[in-house]
Amino acid sequence: MSKNILIVESENDKFFLEAFVEKQTPAIEVEATPFCRIDDFECMGGDSSNKLIDALTALRNRARKEEIVNVGIILDHDSKTADDRILQVNAALKEAFDVGKNLITELGELVEVPIDEDTSVNIGFYLQNVNGVGNLETVLMEIKSKDSRHADCLQAWRDCIEKNELSINDGDFNKFWVAIYQRYDQCSRRERKQAGRKCNNQASMQKDIWDFNHEVLNPLKVFLQKFDHMDDTPYS
Repeated sequence: MSKNILIVESENDKFFLEAFVEKQTPAIEVEATPFCRIDDFECMGGDSSNKLIDALTALRNRARKEEIVNVGIILDHDSKTADDRILQVNAALKEAFDVGKNLITELGELVEVPIDEDTSVNIGFYLQNVNGVGNLETVLMEIKSKDSRHADCLQAWRDCIEKNELSINDGDFNKFWVAIYQRYDQCSRRERKQAGRKCNNQASMQKDIWDFNHEVLNPLKVFLQKFDHMDDTPYS
């Protein structure tokens, strides 16, 4: 059976994307095509060029034995430009697939990448972001759908530490905000007694506390829907 695989930075990205795909309904089908089925994930364990090369090399080896059709690389935008991220991905593809030219020219496109003389895969690249910056946590803050009073109070704390000539960067602040939203705004007192299991990222993605139809997710939706159009093999 043909497979769609996503390469992501961490398990948190995996939990989010699994929930996102699961929550899609026929109401958002494009041309009556079922929403993309993701068969597996490669978690890099962080954002670095070497980790991306290792993940792509492992995927190339898998593709020699498995029928892998489409691969999506999903990274955080962070504060880098899209062009910088595209350069990073192209450099990794050159190293892992032994190609001599840039293959990715724009975000969201799927391009054919040769495995060997008889095999190839379609590879595309997407950046998690809100308005061109940020990461998964930035997206989660945007799509939260329930009361967030505990988490919102963190801004006052941030203002206080900055007045005292201390600082916390946006990435760490956003992670803190999401953790507080999950644990104190959206977990019951009983659940908090087992917070490591019931108030973590994996558990929270199964709760009705995120708006998976938020417009900020439309580009991701479009990107994943392309996987179905690139694969002519019916899913079983």
